[in-house]
Amino acid sequence: MIQPKLVEGFGFTGSNATWDAVMGVLDESVAVEMETAISRETIGEDRIHASGRAEALNDFKLLLVQLRDQARQAQGL
Repeated sequence: MIQPKLVEGFGFTGSNATWDAVMGVLDESVAVEMETAISRETIGEDRIHASGRAEALNDFKLLLVQLRDQARQAQGL
C-alpha cells in the first residue's frame, strides 16, 4: 500500500510541469550515460561505470513511474 503522502505527491491529474521536467532530465541523463558507455573513447572501468550510472538512472525513473501508477490507482484513476 502506498503512503498517503506519496499519493498526494504522485497522484496529480492532468499535466504537471515538474513531473515532465524531472522525466525529461532523467531521459537526457540516461542518454548521456549510454553515449558515454558506448563511445570509442571510453575504455575499461569508465565504460562499466557509465553503464552502471545509466542503469541506476533508468531504475530510478521506473521507480517514480511505478509510484505514480500506484498513487493513481489508490485514487481510483
